[in-house]
Amino acid sequence: MITPLEIQKKEFGKSLRGYNEDEVDQFLDSLCDTVETLTNENHDLKDKLEMLQGQLEKYAAMEKTLNETLIIAQRTADDVNKTAELNSRNIIKEAKLEAERIVAEANKKVESIQNEMEIARRELKAFKARFKAMLNTQLGLIDDSDVDY
Repeated sequence: MITPLEIQKKEFGKSLRGYNEDEVDQFLDSLCDTVETLTNENHDLKDKLEMLQGQLEKYAAMEKTLNETLIIAQRTADDVNKTAELNSRNIIKEAKLEAERIVAEANKKVESIQNEMEIARRELKAFKARFKAMLNTQLGLIDDSDVDY
C-alpha cells in the first residue's frame, strides 16, 4: 500500500518532452490529500469496527446470560409449581383423612346417643310400668277399703 508520504516524496526523471512539472505536482498533491483522507477514514472505520465488535461481543455475552437466566427462572418456576402441586395434594389428602376422622367420630357419638336414648326409653317404660303397678296397687287398696266416711 502506498502512503501519502511516498507520494509526496516521489520524484520523476526529467525528459525533453516531459509532462508539465506544475501540473504533475498539483496532481500528486491532490492525490496525496485524497490518499491521506482515505487512510484516515480507513483508520477511523477500523477503530469503529473494533469498538462495534467489542459491543457485539458484550451484547452476545449479555444475551447468553439472559438466556441462561431465563432457563434458570423457568426451571425454578417449574420446581415451584411441582412443589405447590405436591403440597396441595398433601393438604387435600390430610383434609380428607381429617374429614373421615370427624365423620367417624360423629357416627360414634350418634351411636352413643342412640344407645343412651334406648336405655332412657327402657328406663322410662320400666318406670311407667312400676308407677302404673303402684297406682293400681293404691287404687286396689282404695277400692278394698270399706271405710265409709
